Amino acid sequence: MPRLINVICDRALLGAYSLESRRVDRRLIRRAAAEVRGQLQRSPWLRPVSIAAGVIAVAIIAASIWSLTRLQESQPVLIANAPAEAVAAETPDETPDIVQPEPAAAPELPEAQPTLNEQLQLATDLTSPTSALTTLFVAWGLDFNSGGKSACSQASDAGLVCLYQRGSWSGLRQMDRPAVLTLIDDSGESHEVVLMAVHGNTAELSIGGVLVTHPVESITDAWFGQYLLLWRPPNGQAVSLGPNARGADVVWLRESLASIDDRFATSTPSSDVYDTELEQVVRAFQRAHRLEVDGLAGQQTQIVINSLLAVDGTPRLKTPLLAQD
Repeated sequence: MPRLINVICDRALLGAYSLESRRVDRRLIRRAAAEVRGQLQRSPWLRPVSIAAGVIAVAIIAASIWSLTRLQESQPVLIANAPAEAVAAETPDETPDIVQPEPAAAPELPEAQPTLNEQLQLATDLTSPTSALTTLFVAWGLDFNSGGKSACSQASDAGLVCLYQRGSWSGLRQMDRPAVLTLIDDSGESHEVVLMAVHGNTAELSIGGVLVTHPVESITDAWFGQYLLLWRPPNGQAVSLGPNARGADVVWLRESLASIDDRFATSTPSSDVYDTELEQVVRAFQRAHRLEVDGLAGQQTQIVINSLLAVDGTPRLKTPLLAQD
């Protein structure tokens, strides 16, 4: 039991990190428990209250039926015992025609849209990793062979690299790439969907190959920060650059930073050595873009640089798939 509690706490902390929240509330803990145990914790008094409400409802309905029956039985007796003259006097010779007004047509209510949780549960068979990877590869103009090599090996053959980790929503938006997200529904089942575009407070998801739009809040409620995306490194290989590194990748880093903003230009733009000056420039760039400030040009830093350079042939979150079509 203590180990189970530790695992749930760990998942809840990861959920808070993905939402960039400083507080772990009851909802995050229940979501974490659902992900770990496969079911939400139910309130212990919900069943007794439901039973009591059902008994009261049955009593009210029975009383209404009894009252209606008594009223129907008493009306014919009153009419039969009344004097004939009184009945005749009360009955007019001619009954005027009463024109009943036509009932106004009820306004048509808009059809309720299914929630994200409902769509995930309906599409359980279509939210497998294979389905999501197929959609992600199509976004890059590639075919995914589910019976062949691993997804990352197939991506590598096309000059792409996989980045698989946990992060925050704002960090994901900064990298600006379609990404496979792992979502957890209310029953604790996990689903692989693809984030295709972001429009302010709403985002487009591909669920089993079908595009749907939902509020970002609904998505982050079901997401604990786990994602997979593809990106294209400058020379085909993902290499973390740091002090004393040498080569063409360092030259690319200097030139790219200078192209983004003059503030990030170095005094030796053609040098292939990662010196102290370049390290300080990288730190300034990371600070300006709310990245981890460590002076190392790792994958996340390079992906953000790549996004700011707007490299051709790269699918972006800011351009909806429907607009591209």
